Amino acid sequence: MSKTISLGSLTVDRVVECGRYRFAPDALFPSLTRDHVRQSADWLDARLIDRGTGDLFLSFHSYVIRVNGRVILVDTCSGNHKDRPALPAHHQLNTRYLENLVASGVRPEEVDVVLCTHLHPDHTGWNTQRADGRWVPTFPNARYLMSAIDFAHFEEFYSRRPTDPVAADVARSFEDSVLPIAEAGQADLVSLDHRVHDELAAGVWFESAAGHSPGQVIIHAKSAEHHAVFSADVMHHPVQLQNLSMPMGGDADPLAAAATRHRLVQAYVDTGTLILPAHFPDPCIGRFSSSADELRFAWLERN
Repeated sequence: MSKTISLGSLTVDRVVECGRYRFAPDALFPSLTRDHVRQSADWLDARLIDRGTGDLFLSFHSYVIRVNGRVILVDTCSGNHKDRPALPAHHQLNTRYLENLVASGVRPEEVDVVLCTHLHPDHTGWNTQRADGRWVPTFPNARYLMSAIDFAHFEEFYSRRPTDPVAADVARSFEDSVLPIAEAGQADLVSLDHRVHDELAAGVWFESAAGHSPGQVIIHAKSAEHHAVFSADVMHHPVQLQNLSMPMGGDADPLAAAATRHRLVQAYVDTGTLILPAHFPDPCIGRFSSSADELRFAWLERN
């Protein structure tokens, strides 16, 4: 877990489920070859790629925002003991995620708000945990905020009972990690520009980032001159800075996803805004920068 980041009246901690998972490049980006990855080895170091094989490393983690005495959790990773046979990175895990959350100073019952950037299996898994044979909310006192567009999309997808193995896993994720939250009365379905109520957390709001899923959002957190953007799955790995239009295999709408990536980078390149990606390996947090017409990710820290 990275050290706490202070942003005025806000603090941010990263809570890791799996800090380093290996993917073949074309498993994530169909047009990306191992040779293309190796050609970027001058600026993608060994924490990001395997320079020998050309494989990519991703992380799965959440963020904890503390503001005004409130605790906000951004995304909840894959979860333990979830059945995802077609998605081996997320299948029947048994990680120390909750222990890592407690180590950051937060017990599950102390979480006030869970912000779901989108409703894919690796962002909603710890919404629930198994208890007495049922999937129940992991954070019993929290409101779970999720976009109404994504909820409607995945609810309809689930209702079709898809038989394709990956699609079936996505539907199963909605059943065991999203529906129980709605059934418990803890889900708030919100608009794509929702602003978290001031009494909970002033300066935290959603912005539409559609493409990877129809209702994906990014999360803004602002305090005085400090501005952080939790960028969800707009970008999975720094290698995408080579070509912002490069399709990602999991994008629901590749053209919209690419447009969102361009918009995010153009808005914050060479500014003071911190970018907190959902899957960049440690040190994870940084800023978009440009040099000689090339885009790079400038890390905030090197642990």
